[in-house]
Amino acid sequence: VTYAKLVQMETEVGEDNGLLDETLAYVFNAKIQGKLKTIPQIDGYPYYLMNDGKVNGYRGFMTNAIPTATFGGTSNCSSAIFGAWSQVFVGGWGGLQFIVDPYTSKNKGLLEISAIAYHDVLVRHAAAFCALLGITTS
Repeated sequence: VTYAKLVQMETEVGEDNGLLDETLAYVFNAKIQGKLKTIPQIDGYPYYLMNDGKVNGYRGFMTNAIPTATFGGTSNCSSAIFGAWSQVFVGGWGGLQFIVDPYTSKNKGLLEISAIAYHDVLVRHAAAFCALLGITTS
């Protein structure tokens, strides 16, 4: 990951008319966040790709829901996503269902409780997003 690659992501979203609103942000996993905090934006100058929770002026959020995987034959790769998060809708239906099972773990003196929820995700304007895949973190 480099400063030029981050600017390229923003440019690609802009070319597709995706720079829509104040919800523009980067999302990445903990390994990418750590990398962004240690790579200088300009060699020899102590200003890093991620400073004060921002990446090139946009908010940066960490979630480990973006896994590390093998990409193009290289293991230990991650991804970063930049986009207008107002264009993502999460719908839920059926409420939240709880199932209480007093029998499965009764010999351990435990009560097993499961929660079930049904959700779906819709991206309204896919061009409002850009992903940088195959980022090596080792």
